[in-house]
Amino acid sequence: MRSRYGRLVLAVAFVLVAALGAWQGRRVTRLREAEAFYRWMLAAAVDERLFQDTSSEYLDRELLETCNRLAAAAPETAQLEADQAAMPITALAKDLKNDEAIWSLASGTALASARGQFLDAARRGKLQFARSIGYLEAQEGNVGIFSLFFGFRKVAANWLWIQVDRYWHRG
Repeated sequence: MRSRYGRLVLAVAFVLVAALGAWQGRRVTRLREAEAFYRWMLAAAVDERLFQDTSSEYLDRELLETCNRLAAAAPETAQLEADQAAMPITALAKDLKNDEAIWSLASGTALASARGQFLDAARRGKLQFARSIGYLEAQEGNVGIFSLFFGFRKVAANWLWIQVDRYWHRG
């Protein structure tokens, strides 16, 4: 009887920990996607303001226009003047004080549909400024026993090389 009760408690604890781990993993994934979207919004807004690249090969310009249209109705852009209201993300990206408002837009629900479009276009390689954002590619890789083992081997080999190099230079 006692063994059965112990197994039940262990099973419930395992299910609870697995559920919490899944929830936390989903939350971290969402934060990484929001950060990649935030970085892209800043890069695209600066490019729009300074260079105004009109290349049709990438979807950056169209997606930024969609983001600006959706952000115009968001409360984070209410303080903008009338001439800046047409391009709120570009206007907000001009000043470092507005980073919190841009993060709120990138991680909030106001631009959720645009964030989904961003993730899809970035995975397909259709965005010019998402190529240097490594989070999207890093999320697709799996961590397993194989990669942990070879990662440890690499660390051990580097440590060994440092030790050999140190003794070599001592003479």
